[in-house]
Amino acid sequence: MATKTEEFLTGTGTTIQFTTQYINESDIKVRVDGGTPLTFIGTTGTPSTGQYKIAANSTTITFGDNQNGKSLHIYSETDVSTPTVTFTPGSSIKAADLNALETLVRHGIQESRNEVVTPDLRDGQVTSDKIKDGTIVDADINASAAIAQTKIATGTLPSGIKVASANIVDGTIVNDDVSSSANIQGSKLADDSVPLTKLGGGTLPSDIAVTTTNIQDGTITNIDISNSAAIAHGKLALDIVNSDINASADIAGSKLADDSVGLSKLGGGALPTDITITTNNIVDGTIVNADIKSDAGIAYTKLQTGVLPADRMVNSANIVDGSIVDADINASANISGSKLANDSVSLDKLGSGNLPTDIKITQANITAGNIVDADINANADILGTKLKDDSVPLTKFGAGALPTDITVASTNIVDGTIVNADINASAEIEGSKILNDSVTLDKLGAGNLPTDIKVSDGNIVTGTLDNRYYTETELDAGKLDNRYFTETELTNGALDGRYYTETEAEAKFLRQDSSETIASGVSWSNSDAHVATTAAINARIIDLIDEVGGFTAIANQTSFPATNPQGATGQAAILSIAATTATLTPNSGTITIPNGAGTGNTVTITGAPTIPSGFGFLVESTSTTHTYSFHRLVPIATQVNTVAQNITNIVNAGANVADINNFADIYIISASEPTQRNDGTSLQEGDLWFDSSNDNLQVYTGSAFSIITPSQSVLDDVAIVSGAITYSEDLGLITNPVSTGSSNGSLDIVADALEDEITFTVTASGGKFLIDGVSAPALTLYKGWTYTFDVSDSSNGSHPLRFYAGSSQYSTGVTVTGSQGSAGAKVQIVIPESQPTNFQYYCTNHSGMGNTITVKDDPIKTVSDNVVKILAAANNSSNINAVQANESNINAVQANASNINAAVSNASNINAAVSNASNITAVAGNNTNITAVANNATNINAVKNNATNINTVAGINSNVTTVAGISSDVTTVAGKNTEIGRLGTADAVADMNTLGTSAIVSDMDTLADISSDITTVAGISSNVTAVAGNNTNITAVKNNETNINAVAGNATNINAVKNNSTNINTVSGSIANVNTAAGAIANINTTAANIADVNNFATRYRIGSTNPTSSLDVGDLFFNTSANELRIYNGTQWQGGVTATGNLSQVSGSVFTGDNRYNDNIKCKFGTDSDLQIFHNTSHSIINAAGVGNIKLQDQGNTKLEITSTGTSTTGNIAVSGTVDGRDVAADGSKLDGIEAGATGDQTASEIVALVAGQTIAPNVITTTNLTLDFGTL
Repeated sequence: MATKTEEFLTGTGTTIQFTTQYINESDIKVRVDGGTPLTFIGTTGTPSTGQYKIAANSTTITFGDNQNGKSLHIYSETDVSTPTVTFTPGSSIKAADLNALETLVRHGIQESRNEVVTPDLRDGQVTSDKIKDGTIVDADINASAAIAQTKIATGTLPSGIKVASANIVDGTIVNDDVSSSANIQGSKLADDSVPLTKLGGGTLPSDIAVTTTNIQDGTITNIDISNSAAIAHGKLALDIVNSDINASADIAGSKLADDSVGLSKLGGGALPTDITITTNNIVDGTIVNADIKSDAGIAYTKLQTGVLPADRMVNSANIVDGSIVDADINASANISGSKLANDSVSLDKLGSGNLPTDIKITQANITAGNIVDADINANADILGTKLKDDSVPLTKFGAGALPTDITVASTNIVDGTIVNADINASAEIEGSKILNDSVTLDKLGAGNLPTDIKVSDGNIVTGTLDNRYYTETELDAGKLDNRYFTETELTNGALDGRYYTETEAEAKFLRQDSSETIASGVSWSNSDAHVATTAAINARIIDLIDEVGGFTAIANQTSFPATNPQGATGQAAILSIAATTATLTPNSGTITIPNGAGTGNTVTITGAPTIPSGFGFLVESTSTTHTYSFHRLVPIATQVNTVAQNITNIVNAGANVADINNFADIYIISASEPTQRNDGTSLQEGDLWFDSSNDNLQVYTGSAFSIITPSQSVLDDVAIVSGAITYSEDLGLITNPVSTGSSNGSLDIVADALEDEITFTVTASGGKFLIDGVSAPALTLYKGWTYTFDVSDSSNGSHPLRFYAGSSQYSTGVTVTGSQGSAGAKVQIVIPESQPTNFQYYCTNHSGMGNTITVKDDPIKTVSDNVVKILAAANNSSNINAVQANESNINAVQANASNINAAVSNASNINAAVSNASNITAVAGNNTNITAVANNATNINAVKNNATNINTVAGINSNVTTVAGISSDVTTVAGKNTEIGRLGTADAVADMNTLGTSAIVSDMDTLADISSDITTVAGISSNVTAVAGNNTNITAVKNNETNINAVAGNATNINAVKNNSTNINTVSGSIANVNTAAGAIANINTTAANIADVNNFATRYRIGSTNPTSSLDVGDLFFNTSANELRIYNGTQWQGGVTATGNLSQVSGSVFTGDNRYNDNIKCKFGTDSDLQIFHNTSHSIINAAGVGNIKLQDQGNTKLEITSTGTSTTGNIAVSGTVDGRDVAADGSKLDGIEAGATGDQTASEIVALVAGQTIAPNVITTTNLTLDFGTL
């Protein structure tokens, strides 16, 4: 059973039972209604509100407050950061320690799968990419979320969202905003607001009346008058002729003279309904079916006999009572019972079979005694209450056990009938149920008495113990000599100070605590303050193993004792093997160790797993010499420490063990091609195999393995591809760099940059195509890329997947392979360079299975085309980082763009305002006086213009006093009466009085000191007025002085921001990409540092469907998307040979127009198992048959020379020029031609001459009387 580490319960009060497992009580955590965990106070005490306790080893939680009806999340949270046990070299390993570690790991693994609750999430931890698209619903958004307008996507509002007048900017609704069917009421229009030019063509609505005043005289023409206008006679001209009468004049018949209209004047068609035709007007026999109205109501006597049409209904009144017979009723008429009279259907009319389930049979319908066994359903489950008491005899009970809810009392059991077989083997009958002295000694089984049964002296028959044993009384009486001590003697100090009794050892070296004793099975303290002596440890070990007959430790697997150790009475002993020196592998669970117990003594261990080298293990001895039973492995202490120190990683590995096991199954390393996975199951598409004989990695395609790493020969051929690339960088997707090394010959960079082939797995379910498991997704595909839709799954059998554009099937660049729903079936498409209209994928047999396809620019080409911008971004990385870090302020800037633009255009004034902020503040605080100053500008200007004199007068106050005493001067002043008169006016006096006040004098002194500033202020009076009217904003400016200073100090950048607003908006709309670029700034900087190489690669590497013809240099690269092939320019033409996967092109019909060079000992291999190999080994050129079959040289398919493992064979003639093994074959052949057919090895010359004289010569055959030589095979 899995470890249970969490549960969700509903509170029942102040206590609750739980089943979550734990190691320590403090590991149990409790959340209430999804809140933060409550506080654990321990195993004792009384919890307060928000607290809880768990008694030691309890499964009951006690709360400090009532949790009734609340949602409780109870879970364990084990501390795995600190190892439970730490092992050191040479320390003993105890089962309890290992079990504690295992329990810790098990809890940690299970707890890693516990449910994540809201309080576990830190602020900012859940980002957009953690939220599944489409999962946020209305209820998730706070009612006061105040989502910014900039966060709302453009488009049409859903029909359920209403826009009120307040939401519409006045004057912004234009013609396009009003629906063509809006039907705006006239009451919504202002009187005379619609000019005649706005009226469209057509007829006025019938409810708009046009009076004579609305009609221009003489404008009504014939077509303006309705055919049924009924114009008064007085309005018509009196001279009426035929042409004057409208074709549809509809002249009343009363206007015509009787018989004035001949039949020839009647047109074709139906007579009007008010003209009656009598029988006299109808020619006999001319009325046919079509002339009769469908509802004419013709009497049935007028109808022919036969079957009425199906659409003619006959009601009860039309049926003669008693005339319907069986044949008239349809076999499937399904006449309802309510239509039948009670008791009208006799029992003999009922068919055989079961009554319908809705017809109930009561007791009154059943004849007593008619229900038999077969009538009762086998699982009828008749209640006992339905049976009459004592109505079921015992003979009716079936064999077997009574149900558990039927209790058999003592009265139901016949005395003396219970025998041994009736009592369960695990019944555990209590001793109190057994009669005293009723169990005789011969009823006791063999074995040891339980430890809780004590045998006293009185239970031992005198003399039954031989002299090897003593009773406790005899021992106490001194039966042991002075080499031994009784427990009493030991306790009383019989041992000297070097040794301790068990009691003394416990007192001195173990905590005096009832939970820690020397007794078996109880944990020892691991406190450094309480360390046991060697003697105490030995006592502990002996105590632990006294049940198994002893404990023996040996060094390794070849150190077993000559005889099996065992206890005094034959108990099995435990052997501890410290560490193996080699891995021990079992055969059918048995390990055999030659010379394990000395030379010639083989040790056998049964029930054993593989024991790794360096591991220890425990075995139990058996009664058979040198044969042991495996007990358990003992891991290497250092490795256990490593496990303990890395427990977090081990927990993570445990949580992902399924993935680890899966990878172990699907990744295979071998010298030959595997036929199954490591776990013995069948190979599946995507499985990996490292071919150790050829050092390459291959992937299983579903039918065969395909190389995904290039061989050395391919690398040699492609060396020129990356010959100029000497730095570590990815030239494809900058955010995913790949180290290409520093040596020429690296292909990684090319493979990554050309990753433009994508495969989708397609299935069909629920009326939709599932693309990689997603139901009918909208697809975004890249220009020039090749996409393969794998339609081999059987669910696609009746759903052909095709592409659609415009109003018809799209087939450009589309290749269909195989039959849909069968192995190998696929549909491949090369995406065009422009977006087709209404582009989508669909099923040709069923609608609604597919979705739209959006075509976007190739991201690789986009990077290449934007390399200048990328470099600019790299060079400006610090600013980009600053922009990213200040995103919120930039958004605020964007939202306030108009004001910022105004600020930029008025930067000099703002800078001046900033530098004079204190004065502006003073101005703002003195608004009233400044207004007064502004209203008295003329006088102030005069004062300003005469400031020198005023300052002089102010400085010579004593002199003025003196002036009063100098009459001549006063007289002179009097001569200035005109001027004085001006000063004497009421306004001037009032002004001077105002100016004479001490406050104004002080102010004028201040103004005099800042006369130049006043001049400046006077020059910008309109601005000062504006400042006065914008006091609030100026205050805000003051409060935001730091930011304004920063803005002022960064005016150049702000101006650049304004001038580059389009690009900034683009950056804002693509902030995720900017963040990505910021995260990869090191790569961007590297790119920038190597921009010359990047630019060179961008120039020399191109992608397209046709080979380039201009700006070509030797070594240029081009990926041909039509051929799916990488090509190299050799100075005169493009050469192919490398696909995007790094293999030589496998396109049928490829022709190499240049040499393919293989270095020494680089083999050109043919065949699945590299059966034929051609290579040069530095000394010789070799053709080697390395696998199945022989080497054959053929001509037109006919074998002429065959080389086998035993020799060669030829077919046909051999022409030889020169010698073979030093012999001139031509000369020797001529000699052989003269030898007769029957020549023997010992013939003399004369015999040969005589035989030759009598020979008959045929082509290639020499025949004589005794010899025939056939040279046909030469």
